[in-house]
Amino acid sequence: VEVPKELDPILRAADLIDSGKSREDEWAWTLHRAYLFHIEDQQMRKDLYRWIMNKEIDSILRWAEEGAKGYEKSREKIPEIIGRTWIASGLAISWIDPRSKEEKTAMREAMLELEKKHEIVLILEVEENLVRRIHIGSINKHVKPIIDKILEDLRRRKITASGGGRTNVGGIQIPAGIELRELMEIIEKIRH
Repeated sequence: VEVPKELDPILRAADLIDSGKSREDEWAWTLHRAYLFHIEDQQMRKDLYRWIMNKEIDSILRWAEEGAKGYEKSREKIPEIIGRTWIASGLAISWIDPRSKEEKTAMREAMLELEKKHEIVLILEVEENLVRRIHIGSINKHVKPIIDKILEDLRRRKITASGGGRTNVGGIQIPAGIELRELMEIIEKIRH
């Protein structure tokens, strides 16, 4: 496939983003921040595809610059998320409001900061005292055993849930939600 020259900077940026090197290039980091800010927006993918196919570079630039600004504003939430942290069963736990785009955007960086001081970090998505999602991460510990223990206990309680992930990062989805108090009972029993 022959790629038009005007798309070269976007392809180079995508390559850097994909290889975890987006911060090495200003344009790649701008594009990556915009993507992270809009990560849950399904329309974003359609817009990007259309702009690329139509070679609408100015539209991509505008989207990237606005998204990068939104991402930077969201970073203001990182200290707040970190400040909510408590320890239970040796796990660092914090929470976000999933209705807040800024908190959802800042969550990953907050997790990475917490992982520097704590072996395993859980971020709970809490809405009206119900937890519907648990994000679990660690720099150097396997999180699968924790995911498995929480899922096992949820199923024992007849609560529908699914989960999984990779070695150091994963998550659990609880569609109907679980009260924070009840989830904390489950977490308190975990020994890792």
